[in-house]
Amino acid sequence: SYRYALADNQEFLVYPQENNSTTPPEFDLIIGSTEKDLAKPGLVKLGIGFIPEELNKLITLENNLTDVVDWNRSSSLLRHVELADVQISQQPVWLENANVEDLEALGYEVLIHGRLGPLLLQKRTAGELEFYFLFNTDRSTMPYRVGFPIMVSNLIQLTLQEAGISEAQAAATPVLPPLALQPESQYEIVTPTGHELRAESDDNGRVSGIAALHTGEYTVSGAGADNTKISVSLLNPLETSLVAVEEIQFSEVPVTATEAQIDSDKPLWGEFAFIAFLLLLGEWWYFQKRPAGTIS
Repeated sequence: SYRYALADNQEFLVYPQENNSTTPPEFDLIIGSTEKDLAKPGLVKLGIGFIPEELNKLITLENNLTDVVDWNRSSSLLRHVELADVQISQQPVWLENANVEDLEALGYEVLIHGRLGPLLLQKRTAGELEFYFLFNTDRSTMPYRVGFPIMVSNLIQLTLQEAGISEAQAAATPVLPPLALQPESQYEIVTPTGHELRAESDDNGRVSGIAALHTGEYTVSGAGADNTKISVSLLNPLETSLVAVEEIQFSEVPVTATEAQIDSDKPLWGEFAFIAFLLLLGEWWYFQKRPAGTIS
């Protein structure tokens, strides 16, 4: 089911491949049904249908029907995944006197809770992120739910993040990052606005302290630079140093801070209420006064 969910994305190489039994020495993502499968080097690992050896003294797996009681909706793996009414034909069960604290002592976190035990665990070790489905997901209704491909997509995004290729961050203003080039050489830097800056590398070939006051692409030319391009982010260099600004420039008009009183509409309900009170008072006096010409 996982291979089928990954088949639509042509950017990934899924092993083992057809007509080719060779595999690379390490992987970005490993999905396996035994601990031997997860023993290979990998950034993210997903175990399915088995209990890790170190947890055999805490949890056992029984062939009984169960369902999901609760799950960690803030988990990166389970984001936007709905697990209500998922039916499972294998049931992890706590052994006597075992509980969540025992798992936490071993570095595990419970992401999905079943009726008698945990269903999904997470553990982070040195350089690796591991997940363990303690039941076989193919022996449940999960692969037939809309949330299953979403979960696989979340797993891929986690792998890209662990590999550091999910996003590229540009250098920040107001100074370009140091460059390692040839020692004691002259270099020209063209800013996004077209201005040319000159810099000289030190004895170690390090070029530093180049001002980057504008966002965009900086081109470095010179010995060994080969027109190196550096992208710079942030619209204002003051954003980097967290300095308060006096004016915010929007696309239409600038907005500035001021302490002057701003004229605004004054509510008139108080005046109208007072006038109504006078009318009622006059009406009361008119009808309550003694008729003229009567003897008291």
